[in-house]
Amino acid sequence: MNLARTKDCAMYPKLSLSDVKLTQLLVRNEALISNSRPILRKVFNQLAVKEKFICLFDKHGYIIDIIAEIDTIQFLFENGMKLGTNLSMKSGGISAVGKVLKSGKMEVVNTVDHSLEALQKWTCIAAPVDSNHDLKGIVSIALKIDERINHCKIVIELISDYVTTLLNRDLKSQPNKLTFFGALILDNRNGLTPREIEVLYKLKLGEPISGLPGKMQLSTNTIKSHMKSIYRKLGVNSLETCLLAVDEIIEKACMI
Repeated sequence: MNLARTKDCAMYPKLSLSDVKLTQLLVRNEALISNSRPILRKVFNQLAVKEKFICLFDKHGYIIDIIAEIDTIQFLFENGMKLGTNLSMKSGGISAVGKVLKSGKMEVVNTVDHSLEALQKWTCIAAPVDSNHDLKGIVSIALKIDERINHCKIVIELISDYVTTLLNRDLKSQPNKLTFFGALILDNRNGLTPREIEVLYKLKLGEPISGLPGKMQLSTNTIKSHMKSIYRKLGVNSLETCLLAVDEIIEKACMI
């Protein structure tokens, strides 16, 4: 059995996103990342284990955040694990994340049980971030020792529940379509057109720019023209700052 495992082990994950697709992935998961990062960093700093790393994954198993010392980040990078790398069973074989994607519950994979060679010195615990029975992402802690596994299983379950609570709170606080359109139409300083506001609304819901032509039945050039106009009117130069500017407008409108 050990011989078979050695034969099947892989050097690198098979799937990794391009820079453009990674940017789109991070934008789509901005709420998950921003709600998770503070608690993940706090757990990382308080966990009394020298060699460790914590990862956040999207609902398909792509890495969207890594909390680790610089040497560990470099080690992961050199072994094909970075932002945009996929650790589903299809890409990375047996891993805690891959098993969570199949089972929908917390999973532990010990050292040599991993399919990826680089993880065969790590014990990994992963748990789903599940909002209203809808998988939003996965959190994972990896350690080079076994003594703290039971403690980490409790910790990661608490992290999962906490992040889920924050996400549910955010979903409840998001403006509905009527509020969104009303706030931006009434904000005369920017002069956004109804079509531009519709573009912004779909982006706010997590639709990537590349998906807008199909969703809105418009040409790619038309979408590019709308985005250029929106950026100019809001005085921004990236999608991230654009959506932050929209949030400020909505927040001010809701306070009136």
